[in-house]
Amino acid sequence: MQMEYIGAYLRFKREQQHKDAGALCLSCNLTRMQLHSIEQGKSEAHPNTIKRICDYLNIDFIALFQHQEKYRELLEESFIALIYMRKDEQQMLMQKIEALHFEHSILYPQYLLIHLMYVAIHEGAVEKYQSLLKQCSYFIDVLEPRHQFIYYLYKGYYQMLSGQLEESLHTLCFADGLSVLEHREILYSMYGRLYYYRREIVLAIEYYKKAYELLEKKWNINRLLATQCALAACYNRMKEYDVALQRLMDTLKLAKQYKNTAVIERTYYEIVLNRFMVRDYHSVIQLGEKAITIHHQPQYLYFLISYASLKENEMEKAYLWLKQRLKQDTNALLQQLLTYVYHMAQGTSVLPYLVELIQQLEKNQMDTCELYRFLLEDLANLYHDAGCYQKESYCLRKLMQTGY
Repeated sequence: MQMEYIGAYLRFKREQQHKDAGALCLSCNLTRMQLHSIEQGKSEAHPNTIKRICDYLNIDFIALFQHQEKYRELLEESFIALIYMRKDEQQMLMQKIEALHFEHSILYPQYLLIHLMYVAIHEGAVEKYQSLLKQCSYFIDVLEPRHQFIYYLYKGYYQMLSGQLEESLHTLCFADGLSVLEHREILYSMYGRLYYYRREIVLAIEYYKKAYELLEKKWNINRLLATQCALAACYNRMKEYDVALQRLMDTLKLAKQYKNTAVIERTYYEIVLNRFMVRDYHSVIQLGEKAITIHHQPQYLYFLISYASLKENEMEKAYLWLKQRLKQDTNALLQQLLTYVYHMAQGTSVLPYLVELIQQLEKNQMDTCELYRFLLEDLANLYHDAGCYQKESYCLRKLMQTGY
C-alpha cells in the first residue's frame, strides 16, 4: 500500500507541475515502462530512484515520510470529527491540520479527502469543491474502501448541489456498495437529502428515519439534531405544518441545550419558513429577526421578513430590510424576490415581475419549492382580482402538480 501511495503522489505532483514523463525519465535514467510501473504502484522502487524523481519534481524526500504515525492519528481523529462533532469543533481541528502542511506528506491523499469533507460541510463553494474532487480522483484507487466510500459519498453530494440528481443517485448507489456499517447513517442522510431535492418526500422521510434510528443507538447528538431538523423540513414540504413545527421546536430546545449553533440557525430558518407558509406574518418577523441576531442569514430570509413586514403594514421595517439587502446581495434570484416586494410596497403593478420571478423559480425548485408554491398562489389571486380566470385556473393546476 505504501508504494501505491508513493506512486500516486508522484504522478499527481508531476501532472500538477505539467512535467513531461519523457523528460523525467531522461533526467532520472528511467524507462517509460519503469516510470509507469512506479506511478501505478506496481513495483517496489529503490529509495534512490524515488529520491531522484522527488528531486526532479522539487519534493522534499525526507519530509515526505516524516511524522507518519502522528499524522495518521490526527487524520483519523479528523475523519471522526467531520462525521460526529459540532461545526465549531471541526473548525478548530481543521486549523490544526492546515498548519502541518500535509501537501508535503505521503499522507496527502487522506488530507485531501478530509479537506473535501470540510468544504462540503462548511463552505459549499462549488468551484473549490470541484477542484478537490478532481485532486482526490488521482488517489481513488489507492485509498482504503472506507475512504473510497467517503469520496463517492461526497462526490454524490457535489452532483446533488450541481443539480445532477440522476448522476448523484448512481454515485450514491456505488458508495452504498462500499459502505461500512459504522458509517451507514451518513449514507442514509445523504439519500434523504437527495430524495428531498428530487421532491420524493416520502422516500426522503424513510431514509432520514433510518439515519435517525442508527444515530439514536450511537447517541450521536449533533447528527441526531441535524437529522431531526431535516425531517421537519420534509414535513414542511409535505404541507404538514403542525407536525413540522412541533419537531422544529423540539429540535431547537435540544440544540440550545447542547449549544449546537449550526442546528439552531437551520432550525430557526425552517420555523420562519413554516410560519410564512401558513401566513403567520407576525411570527415570521419575530423569529426572522431572532435568526438574524444569531448571525444566521440564509439567502431567502430577508425576503420572508420584508414580505411579512409589508403584509403586517410595518412599512418602515419592510423598507429597512429591502434597502439593506438590495444593495448588498449579489444573488440574482434573491434580487428578483426583493424587487417584487419593493414594487408591492410602492403600490405599482407587480404582475409582470411576479410572472418573471415564477419562471426563474421553476428553474430552481430544488431549494425554493415552498416559495414557488407560495408565489404561485399570489399570482393566482392577482389573476382572479383582474378577472383573468383562465390564467388563474392555469396557476391552480400548476399548484396541484407541485402538491405531495
